[in-house]
Amino acid sequence: MGRKKSDFIEKAIVLFSEHIGEEKGISSRDLFKEAYDVFPETLPKYELFFKVICLQRALNYLRRKTYAFVVHKGDKYFVVTNKEEAQDYVNKLNSTKKKIDYMLKRLDEAIDEKFYIKLKKKKVLVVNN
Repeated sequence: MGRKKSDFIEKAIVLFSEHIGEEKGISSRDLFKEAYDVFPETLPKYELFFKVICLQRALNYLRRKTYAFVVHKGDKYFVVTNKEEAQDYVNKLNSTKKKIDYMLKRLDEAIDEKFYIKLKKKKVLVVNN
């Protein structure tokens, strides 16, 4: 049986109380070990993929629901203490927002051009640059 989210969140809060500020960051590998009691390289790829996604979701939950704002810079995870440490995360969010905006624009274009009708008739995917 897997861990409950609340147990994992509590463990993460305790863990990150020791990793406040960039200079005290924890490596991705060590964070994984703390979270799952195994090193990532010991797992099959499919299990590793699943566990990494779960870990990312837990960190996102921490960001949304607590003041333990954990960021990833280089190979370190840490709780930010100032705006300079947060800037890489802000840049990452801005980059993601640009990608989402682009996809929304492409979605509108596909609907406006009734691309789904063309696709249905041709039964091939047309690539637009």
